[in-house]
Amino acid sequence: MSLSDITPLVSAMSGALAIASLIYTWLTARSRVNADEIKALRDRSQEHDRRLDVIERDIEHLPDRNHAHTMQVELAKMSGEIQILSERLKPVAAISERLQEFLIAEASGRRGA
Repeated sequence: MSLSDITPLVSAMSGALAIASLIYTWLTARSRVNADEIKALRDRSQEHDRRLDVIERDIEHLPDRNHAHTMQVELAKMSGEIQILSERLKPVAAISERLQEFLIAEASGRRGA
């Protein structure tokens, strides 16, 4: 076999290798695009997981239904106690008004004399 006999065979194998390489590149190009999209989705999912963890930590510190009801009952009790205290302070306020009027009247009586 001479070099001229092998040349068409090498040329045909080179062409077949080029075509196989082209097909391989075309097929793997799609998978690279998919891999990039999957990576972007994975990153986005991790960001959502991080944000969800932050929200869950914040929600853990909020009062639940039982705590809210307890606070509502306690506020109602405090409101009643404040109303009672307000009623009890009305006579004290009246005394201080009468005392102030008395002191003003006494002070004006001394000036006039």
